Amino acid sequence: MKKSKSPSFEMTSYEKLFKNAAISIGLVDKQIIEIPIEQLHAFSNHPFRVIDDERMEELVASIKENGVMVPGICRKCADGSYEIISGHRRTHAAKKAGIETVPMIIMEYSDEEAVEVMVDANLQRENLLPSEKARAYRQKYEARKKLKRKNHGLTTEDLGKEGGDNYKTVQRYLWLSRLSDGLMEMVDSKKLGFIPGVDISFLTAGEQGWVEKVLKSERVSVTKQKGERLKELSRKKQLDEKKVREILQDKKAASRKFTIDRNRLDDYLDQEYTQEQLEELIFSLLDKWREEGGKL
Repeated sequence: MKKSKSPSFEMTSYEKLFKNAAISIGLVDKQIIEIPIEQLHAFSNHPFRVIDDERMEELVASIKENGVMVPGICRKCADGSYEIISGHRRTHAAKKAGIETVPMIIMEYSDEEAVEVMVDANLQRENLLPSEKARAYRQKYEARKKLKRKNHGLTTEDLGKEGGDNYKTVQRYLWLSRLSDGLMEMVDSKKLGFIPGVDISFLTAGEQGWVEKVLKSERVSVTKQKGERLKELSRKKQLDEKKVREILQDKKAASRKFTIDRNRLDDYLDQEYTQEQLEELIFSLLDKWREEGGKL
């Protein structure tokens, strides 16, 4: 690893965050070890993106200049490799910078403890996508349940305090996590709004598939009212593909009833007919017309 220069700038907000987090999760005075990047692998079902954007290029440039200044957190696996818990972006940037090792703190965490640390280390990042926060909150919520902390930290209010969101927002993210991957991508790209996305998350997998099919094939938008209508019909088990299309296209089902001007009919009739007699006459004429191969 390239030797770090003594920085002349103030500690960044991320470094301050890491320092505070290190105190809260017991990392103070832990040994920092240089681990070869080839021995590190991403956390299982890691919900946060690691993408090569402008901010990544800035991080690469910083690492080339100063080295990796903030250690990551990992745990040792049975096969001798190391699973990254915190530090996915730094590890990726270091690899792009041509550095072979990165500083890591090795911890012995259970799966549930590792999930909590992984989520907490990333939730404060800027520009997180809705899908990232939704899946992160879901993973942390499930981890808490497995740890059986029934009287501590299992409410959405507790999760919100730790993640910087109010309890209503956390609950919406938990609901949003039930969306299909295709619909979640639409929320991320803003083709599907956050609140309508939450409403659609209450639909079954099959019903969500119908919604996704229409949104991909047609230029339609999903308003709050449309999302609520889909949710309501799904709850009543009255939703089918036709209704999904009608709601999203903002069309009412075409009525099959029609009326005929009685005065015009009288021009063709030489006697009085009741309603039932008229219907019988019309359908008998239609049957005869169809038998003769009639076409509209």
